[in-house]
Amino acid sequence: NFATAPRGVIELYIGRDPARPTRMRAMRAEDVPQALRAIVRPQVSESGYSDPRLNLRPRSARTHWRILRRLPGATLLGFRLETGRTHQIRVHSQAAGWPLLGDPLYGPKGLRPETRLGALNQTLARPALHAARLEFTHPGTRLRMHFRARLPDDMRAAIATLTSTASK
Repeated sequence: NFATAPRGVIELYIGRDPARPTRMRAMRAEDVPQALRAIVRPQVSESGYSDPRLNLRPRSARTHWRILRRLPGATLLGFRLETGRTHQIRVHSQAAGWPLLGDPLYGPKGLRPETRLGALNQTLARPALHAARLEFTHPGTRLRMHFRARLPDDMRAAIATLTSTASK
């Protein structure tokens, strides 16, 4: 909980939502055995190929987070992934009670459009998520690759909008 700590770790399993296979869900370790027992569909499609949308098996996931800046009505967080699961930051953030603004799948629900936060959530054309730094080992050369990207204009505008709330 970032109300009491400036940094922490989210450790939750992530698996496909059986009712909506394009959506992921987070679960505690103690809920995994029941989720595994509930899987009744094979992971192979009718054509005989493995279909990742049919793989409902939850997998462990770990996300490190830290507060970068507190804003009126929102908090700017930095994330570092130990695992690379589908929608990991979005799912872990939602499960922790910190849904991403602009996220149509996992984002905050029930924000009134006439509020500044609600208007911002509706005007973001994407989840408020940006990969500032990406590092990986190249599979062919085995060289460590490093990439950085500055904060995009739409994210800068969103932060400016939230920041201006404090002065009003």
